[in-house]
Amino acid sequence: MSLLGEERKRQIMKWLEEEGKVMTKDLIERLDVSGETVRRYLEELERERHLKRVYGGAIPQGPKVHVPSRRSDQLSRRLARYAKGWLDNYSCIFLGGGEPVEQLVPFLTSQETVVTNSLTVATLLEQFRETGPFKGEIRLLGGTVDAHGQTTGAEVLQALDSYAFDACFLSFEGAEIERGFVSDDIESSLIQKAVIRCTRDVYAFLATDEFEGSRKYKVAEFKQAKVIMSPASYPPSWEMKLFNEHVNWTVVS
Repeated sequence: MSLLGEERKRQIMKWLEEEGKVMTKDLIERLDVSGETVRRYLEELERERHLKRVYGGAIPQGPKVHVPSRRSDQLSRRLARYAKGWLDNYSCIFLGGGEPVEQLVPFLTSQETVVTNSLTVATLLEQFRETGPFKGEIRLLGGTVDAHGQTTGAEVLQALDSYAFDACFLSFEGAEIERGFVSDDIESSLIQKAVIRCTRDVYAFLATDEFEGSRKYKVAEFKQAKVIMSPASYPPSWEMKLFNEHVNWTVVS
């Protein structure tokens, strides 16, 4: 990598140390580079074990406590509050990883069976089962724990074959008009594909900073989601295709 690239990576780490989290969209503007370039920097820094990539950005690697930026936290709370009304309609649900899904946990109020492959979500569920109104069953799928604190691998995929979920709530890394929901993480994309196949109603949380660039793996088509929740609308050029496929894209402001 060029010296300029190394300088940008050092600047990313400086912001990360000062702010507790960096967002992809903000880095595109602050560094004046493309989304693809920012994602490459974050991938390299993650491989070097300097940070951990999460929904919409990155957090410090290792034992340092994750403190979400105020902007990210507010966005996740808005998305979760919008989605909370659907939780009581189902008896068996799957919760994936990502901040908006994590923010849903306090709104669980009945006897749902909740299945997850996220260590963070499982921990939050246990905490709220002890102190809050949630009294349901918690099932954490076993497997290899990845850098994002989620279990992956053949064990998880095999376990999912035995489920038929009423609903799932998933966070997606990116979106492309021709391929739908996309990801750079093959293990995560395989898990999400498997969950969607065995779920009746799919609820999708989507970041707004992933409408450009290209990611490696297709996860699912937009029309497979009952509702897509995003803090911003899709690009105008997507209008006709989404209309023809009856995609329910909801802007949560």
